[in-house]
Amino acid sequence: MIECLYLLADGWPMVEPDPYDDGYTSPDDFIPIILVTIALIYLFYGILTVLSKILSSKDAAPRQITQYNDEPDGNLLSEKQCQNDELISEKDQSTGDLSDEPDTWVDLDDPEAFDRILAEATNADELQERNVEGERLFFAPSQQTPYSGWAKAMWSNDQVKFLKSFRGGKHHGQGVLWHKNGQKISEYSFKGGKRDGLFRTWMSDGNLLSEKQYQNDELISEKDF
Repeated sequence: MIECLYLLADGWPMVEPDPYDDGYTSPDDFIPIILVTIALIYLFYGILTVLSKILSSKDAAPRQITQYNDEPDGNLLSEKQCQNDELISEKDQSTGDLSDEPDTWVDLDDPEAFDRILAEATNADELQERNVEGERLFFAPSQQTPYSGWAKAMWSNDQVKFLKSFRGGKHHGQGVLWHKNGQKISEYSFKGGKRDGLFRTWMSDGNLLSEKQYQNDELISEKDF
């Protein structure tokens, strides 16, 4: 303790000068200083870059990109949300996310419309049901895009058994089921694989049996005849 007090009182001892120091500074002496300076500059630049990204991500609003297919119907194909040139969300209509726009109802009682739909419909037993991200979707043979279009099935006497429409691999739109004698059994509507709209049922003699109204797969009303 006494020695420390003496040092404080007298000051720290001076470093003895180097007798061989001629006062000349070599360029090599500046290399460590230059390297440290460069490292600090890169560190400072990195911090500024990170802060700039954080601030811009808070201020920039997401930008929506909407794509439509090339067909004349102009159906929605996909929706993407981008922020700072980065994709933050995506919804592909071809995988079953359906537009809320109403579908055109085909009058299958019209012989011309019926024959047209029947000719373009795919045999239902040819459709393949696959599991895609937890959803059961239908695909045409050797196709990687979920099926959109009409499907049909026939009775053994060549009468049409049913016609139903699909979009994005799900039952979407109208469907009709017939008795073997050609009379309607039922006419119904689906949306995104769920019952939605009016369901009608007939007896084999053609008399209306019941009407049911569904919304998002839930029964809203029912009427028997």
